[in-house]
Amino acid sequence: MAGVAYYGASIASTAASNHIRIKYWHPRRCSGGWIDGVCQGWTEGYYQYDSIDATINGTVNGGSSNVFVNGMGVARQSDSTAETETYSIPSGWDLEHSDGGGSGSITIGNSKSVFVNGSPIAVAGSTVSTHAGVSTTIKDGSSNVFIG
Repeated sequence: MAGVAYYGASIASTAASNHIRIKYWHPRRCSGGWIDGVCQGWTEGYYQYDSIDATINGTVNGGSSNVFVNGMGVARQSDSTAETETYSIPSGWDLEHSDGGGSGSITIGNSKSVFVNGSPIAVAGSTVSTHAGVSTTIKDGSSNVFIG
């Protein structure tokens, strides 16, 4: 049996492949050779771009305002999640773009047709679609209120 999910429940960490954009500066250099100490042709500096993975973490950020489990609002399908992302930029590279996190949503509730406020209740193991476009699950559920 799965524990009922609630406002503040953790979602399982997941990897978002190639989610963070990074850049590396290649400075200008002499490409035409040197004659008497004078460069015969310069290659202008340029950025090289790449992408790295991010780890997505978060919590359920929505729940019922009038149905509670252990004092917290019951999480339901379509409730939002609040997410952060962590990553490690290789030495010499700089950050080009990261959204820093965002909101995902619970996309699949329980399979037992149990509803709160017209929406299926979410349980530990329910599917979450993250802001980064990858799926994960709700990690936490009540330790004493179950569906199943």
